[in-house]
Amino acid sequence: MGYKGVLFRILTLTIQAVFRFLNNRDRARGAMLLTKEITPIMDVDTKYGEIHFLCNDKMPIARAESFHTKEPGTLEWIDGFDDDSILWDIGANVGLYSLYAALKPNVQVVAFEPAGITFYLLVRNIEINKKDQDIYPLCIALSDVTEFGSLNMPNTQIGKTGHQFNSLVDVHGNTFESVFRQATISYTIDDILLNFSIPFPNYIKIDVDGFENKILKGGENTLADERLRSISMEMMPDVKHNKNDEMLSIMQSAGFKLNRVADNINYIFSR
Repeated sequence: MGYKGVLFRILTLTIQAVFRFLNNRDRARGAMLLTKEITPIMDVDTKYGEIHFLCNDKMPIARAESFHTKEPGTLEWIDGFDDDSILWDIGANVGLYSLYAALKPNVQVVAFEPAGITFYLLVRNIEINKKDQDIYPLCIALSDVTEFGSLNMPNTQIGKTGHQFNSLVDVHGNTFESVFRQATISYTIDDILLNFSIPFPNYIKIDVDGFENKILKGGENTLADERLRSISMEMMPDVKHNKNDEMLSIMQSAGFKLNRVADNINYIFSR
């Protein structure tokens, strides 16, 4: 442990010692004031400017630290966006790629993140970066059916993934135990565009850990629309359910061709 770690440990122990002498009310107020004064924000430089990330847990810190290295192909794909266009970020998590896209001239983003605990951080990051006029966050799921259901979570850590809507089967086809069930409403892509005045996407990024095929099924009319220019979709190796073959068939039927595979898992399609 370096000297910074030692100092931080001393500070933490000192605060804990002081808090032990406070009643519940004063302890809560003290923690609130301390949190407001020591806001853990990490700044990331990009070619379009700086992005500020609220890092209040291990996973948000890891995501900010790996911004340039985890999915450089996704960043390159976003670099190719035309000005004055719309991105749908489906599975936005804490907003890494939504915020990056929103730095480009007149690019607006609709960011879908159904997990409430992560959605909170997505909204806070939008607020910190003053991007509420450019990014529209929605705490809903997208699927092949518009319905009320449950988001089954194998974990409740901020920024973690692996959640499944109305399913207990993970991205690899294995069953998992849900430690928390969050009531959630899902929409199909076509239904949400039909019923609400949401900007039509020119680009869609889909990263939802296993039900990408269902999202495509619910967007037949949208996929066929020429205004939609490109889709980047995570496709993990699938040997159990042939979902990847199904997704490739849907994309081909909608008039898309596979342009390239980025970062080994992100399949980028264009017309």
